Amino acid sequence: MLKRNAAMNVSAGTGMKILGAKILGTVSLAVLLAGCGSMGSGNFSPAAVFFAGSTPPDATPPAEVEFECPAAEIREGGAALRVGGNGESLRAQFAITDTARECRVEGRSIRISVGVEGRVMLGTAGSPGTFSAPMRVVMKRGDKVVATKTERLSVVVPQGDTLGSFDSVQKDFVVPLDGPELTITVGFDSGGGEVSVSKKR
Repeated sequence: MLKRNAAMNVSAGTGMKILGAKILGTVSLAVLLAGCGSMGSGNFSPAAVFFAGSTPPDATPPAEVEFECPAAEIREGGAALRVGGNGESLRAQFAITDTARECRVEGRSIRISVGVEGRVMLGTAGSPGTFSAPMRVVMKRGDKVVATKTERLSVVVPQGDTLGSFDSVQKDFVVPLDGPELTITVGFDSGGGEVSVSKKR
């Protein structure tokens, strides 16, 4: 239809061009009818006419790739992280309370976002202030790490309170679509940096 409309627009200029369009239309129609006669009644195929001499494009839409986005699991030993010592010397404790993930297939890759929610609770030796700790996301295909990222969380425990909360979303992890089973883990990483605390004054 687009090609046909373009031909009509060009032909609208002069009588000579219109006549040319009519002649061309007559010849094209004769060829089309001749083709129909050779193909036989009921076997007319527009694709065979428009794409004669070439392979007609596949009208079937590409099949959707089936992929189940794996859950973001809390890594063993990474669900909590203490600031300070234990018992009477504990200043605060980070804890993960929930996780979420989102996957989008892009060609032969998967783009993934991971969300983490949690809280910081003051310990016996703690006081309101800003606490920070490293949290790491790791993605593996089988035993091979295909993506990883560490984020330093910063959480404020307000004055007069003993609890602070955080939510973090790390985006744009890109991993291969094909391969062994994909796993996603999150957790506090004591090896990713030193846990720090700063008091509000």
